[in-house]
Amino acid sequence: MSFIMRRVMYGKPGTADQIVQVLKDSEQLVRRYDARTKMRILVDHMSGRSDRVVGEFEMNDVADFYAFMGQVMSKPEVAAEYKALEERGFQLVDYSEAEWWRVV
Repeated sequence: MSFIMRRVMYGKPGTADQIVQVLKDSEQLVRRYDARTKMRILVDHMSGRSDRVVGEFEMNDVADFYAFMGQVMSKPEVAAEYKALEERGFQLVDYSEAEWWRVV
């Protein structure tokens, strides 16, 4: 069994490509410390609200994810890098939703 942490982001008009870059930069940050997480980025150009981007992180265990985040975020330099990525995203996104899915 695995889990997917999914974030659906609704960007300001014209920001989808920039949001994708923030997600790719986030993936690189995570990969430097944990290669077990798989990430997928989806962009909806054809339907719904414009500039909708989905970032999915797939993992085997939710508890492992939280333990990883606690361990990594306890390092000041990593926490600062994460916060900078988060701030970049906040400037681009009007609204977002977070979802946890269990793959059965």
